[in-house]
Amino acid sequence: MTHDNDPPETEGVAQQKVPLAYRTFTDFAEPGVTPDEWDALALLAGGDIYSTFDWCRTWWEFYGGGRSLEVGVVRRGGRLVAVFPLFRETLRLGIIPVRAIRLVGCDHTVSTCNVIVEPGVEDEAVAALAGSLGDRKVPWDVISLGALPGYAGNLGALSKAFERHFPAASVETNEDVGVQTLYDLPGTYEEYLSGLSKHRRKKTLEYDRRLSRNFDVAVDHPETPSEAMEAFGRFVEIHQALWRARGKLGHFKDWPEAVGFHRRLIERLAPRGRLFLQEIAADGDVVATAYGFRFGRMANAFLSGRDDRPQWRKWKLGRVAFLKVVESAVDRGATMLERGRGFYQYKLEEGGRLARLKAINVTRPSLRARAGLGLLRFAARVLHLAYYRLWFARIAPRMGILRGPLWESWIRSKL
Repeated sequence: MTHDNDPPETEGVAQQKVPLAYRTFTDFAEPGVTPDEWDALALLAGGDIYSTFDWCRTWWEFYGGGRSLEVGVVRRGGRLVAVFPLFRETLRLGIIPVRAIRLVGCDHTVSTCNVIVEPGVEDEAVAALAGSLGDRKVPWDVISLGALPGYAGNLGALSKAFERHFPAASVETNEDVGVQTLYDLPGTYEEYLSGLSKHRRKKTLEYDRRLSRNFDVAVDHPETPSEAMEAFGRFVEIHQALWRARGKLGHFKDWPEAVGFHRRLIERLAPRGRLFLQEIAADGDVVATAYGFRFGRMANAFLSGRDDRPQWRKWKLGRVAFLKVVESAVDRGATMLERGRGFYQYKLEEGGRLARLKAINVTRPSLRARAGLGLLRFAARVLHLAYYRLWFARIAPRMGILRGPLWESWIRSKL
């Protein structure tokens, strides 16, 4: 019990002694938490747009088929302290089906996903999760959390918590499941430029000035929902044309339902000011575009596109467009820019740094679980080599065969 005349520190200590309550919800229409609560906790926990309520529920609407949602909401008294946006699915690549618990947002896009926990509460939150799983007695073989972003600062605390509260299980922490590029943004655009190599800065600014001398250049950032939707349509066209010219499908044909997924996101994120859209027009024609997001102090440069016809290649539109992305992100108060997964040397030359993606896998202490997971990983490697590396990436493009979007079995197999 607290009283009106209790000092603030006494109230805080009393609040810390209140045990956590874990509740499971199976529908985003009634998740036991408001979107504003969820997003406020994501900000506090250092999350990004991929941690937000709107991203998670949109991803689930498009990619939750054949899966069972289990959003774990953890409160201390009435205060939200953790959200585990989990789901269950059975993976059947091997001869032993694997019953997996995974994070919403873990596949079907090129983003990351995350556990949203108030700093300092990781141990108690995982203990509450373990208690909930034990109480419900629904069998599982592996809990797979990843890919977590390189800037997730709670990996160590979460790993120790899983080791403590799942003592009989095998807890595997992997801090090298891929890389992403991050830019630590200074307070001004000029400071960003000064951080580039002398040669890179000189050449990039030269391309920018040359374009402006030869064309009437306009940079636009569509903001309203209707403007954003129209700009997104133009973005898809220019992005796909760029990759089609290279004999590839492009993001919006590689990934199932990608256009519909992002249109739904725009409907939800644009009214909240969380979209980042940029168009560069030369003499009235859009020649370079960027599509991404904003959340708190982080900007996400999700995808880009430019006119790659021969008459435009000499203008280095990609370099010029990225300068404008950085300038806009800095002007809007971003302190970090995330620019996607994978290693690209040119991104490092533009001031980026590599951060390693992370994952936590918790395997039940049973022969069935260990054998099933081992067989699944072996089958997933074979599928990756035979289907993706050999057929999808090499043979099909050379034969000019329309290979369609990526297989669901390949997408879902990557634990």
